[in-house]
Amino acid sequence: MTQDIEKFGIKFQDDNVKFAYRQALKRYGKRLKQSTKREYKFNNRPITQEDLNRVKRAIDSKGVSSLPPMRSTGTVMQKSNWFEVLKFKRRFKKVVRNKKTGRTKTVRYGQAGKAKDGGDRIRPSTKKGDAYCARSMGIKRRLPKEKRNDPNSPNNLSRKKWKCKGEKSTR
Repeated sequence: MTQDIEKFGIKFQDDNVKFAYRQALKRYGKRLKQSTKREYKFNNRPITQEDLNRVKRAIDSKGVSSLPPMRSTGTVMQKSNWFEVLKFKRRFKKVVRNKKTGRTKTVRYGQAGKAKDGGDRIRPSTKKGDAYCARSMGIKRRLPKEKRNDPNSPNNLSRKKWKCKGEKSTR
């Protein structure tokens, strides 16, 4: 930890501030390090207790302090909590089995929620559908051949819901 502090070029007013920084590092993790580096690295003065408190308040005001610390303690609980917090919500999911290994995995796809007017997001054979199909076709073209024709890829599953044929959405 001391090496990190020296590597970032952060100087402290005294040992008490350095100790407080280390304690805060346990709570805030990488976020504190990045904020401190961003705010005070290029100042030619050491960090005081007030500066440290200002950085902590800034992190708290962003609403991230309620999350568990990002430090890896090796417990599965903390890692799974972070995964749940950062995981994107998807509308549909499909459990897929690998034929070679027999393992299953869940493929999540589709944007969650309703459209602006409260209707369904997926509207085949509309202008919006054609735009989606053209956009997803561009994504599909950039994929390697084996992924392009994979029926269980999120892009292909979404194209199926939108009833895409090439760059057009059909009825």
